[in-house]
Amino acid sequence: MDATLTRMDTTFRRTMTSVTDILFPVNKEKEEIRQQILRKNHEYVTNLPLQMLLYFNCFYFPFWFIGSLVILDLKWQPLDELYRIVLVAIYIVYFIIEIVRLYLGYLGNLMER
Repeated sequence: MDATLTRMDTTFRRTMTSVTDILFPVNKEKEEIRQQILRKNHEYVTNLPLQMLLYFNCFYFPFWFIGSLVILDLKWQPLDELYRIVLVAIYIVYFIIEIVRLYLGYLGNLMER
């Protein structure tokens, strides 16, 4: 009885696999091999959504930064001297880190092999 069920199970799996391959012709192993061949034939493999996000971030960052500086100027007078120094230092560090982050993200995405 168990041998018959095992044989039927194996036959059923083979049949379902065949039907699935006919209806949905994408085979995972073949798709992986095709992706490897594509990567070998092309110099760059980039992530398009990441590249789009980096592009829009590069475009909108100056507007955001200028807006932040305008807001800083508006609230500058009531701030204590210590808070002024800290805020200026934070804005400078953030500006430098953001420029480096965008540059490295852009290069890293384009140089992915």
